[in-house]
Amino acid sequence: MLGHHRDGGALQLWFKTLQWRDRVELAVGGGPYVYFDTQETSAAGGYNDYHGVGGILTTSFSVHTHSPWSFNLRVNGIHTPGDQGTRSALVGVGYRFDELLRRAQQADDNGGFAASLHAKEIQLFGGVAIANDLQSPQSAALGADFPSAMAAWSAWSATWFYNRGEPDGRNNRVATQLWLVDNLRKQHLVVSAGLGPRIGLGAGHHDSGESAARLDGLFSLRVEWPWSQHSKLIITGPCLHAFTRDDLDQDILTLGVGWQFGGL
Repeated sequence: MLGHHRDGGALQLWFKTLQWRDRVELAVGGGPYVYFDTQETSAAGGYNDYHGVGGILTTSFSVHTHSPWSFNLRVNGIHTPGDQGTRSALVGVGYRFDELLRRAQQADDNGGFAASLHAKEIQLFGGVAIANDLQSPQSAALGADFPSAMAAWSAWSATWFYNRGEPDGRNNRVATQLWLVDNLRKQHLVVSAGLGPRIGLGAGHHDSGESAARLDGLFSLRVEWPWSQHSKLIITGPCLHAFTRDDLDQDILTLGVGWQFGGL
């Protein structure tokens, strides 16, 4: 879209309209679409970060294999009142999560998850923060994360970020998130999605002096690869999005390592 840089997330309800031999499937889904749109304007700075809620309607054609993986073609129509509607076509691969609850229950029954509840973990990461303006300037970002398992399918984390390129002058930020977690390929690959608040510490460039803290939101997708019993590689992104109440949104992409100790 000319003059628009938009991304976001959707929650959809799906209906299977056609299925053949459990291998080929046609489905229709729809629901709300929460978006973040950097728009070119005549205001100071030349842009605004608009946040809004629209609707998305999707038609999906899938071919399933005998494994949990499938191939997919999707056509999306997005309607955003007061913003620009779009249509898109996507080709990709999918993974079925239908055994998530069964594996979680099996882990609890076998006592394997009980030990991990007492384990401690620290993750160190570094990467790049991309400001959501029309030029998309980049700056280095680093930090530390302290995750804690809550159940076989959920977790909680506390995170510290440092970024000298923060446009509001607050280089230090802390965040907390709740995560939905799934172990793929028998715990050799872990994917998770998190949501929570992020707080900027200290006085910013645009403060009038009445507040020393700034509360934003944070949405994250994460992939973890445990390469040994005590360590793992973590990739956060390409969708770690910090959404704000003004025009200082960011996308953050990081790569990190984690160490687990205790409870093993």
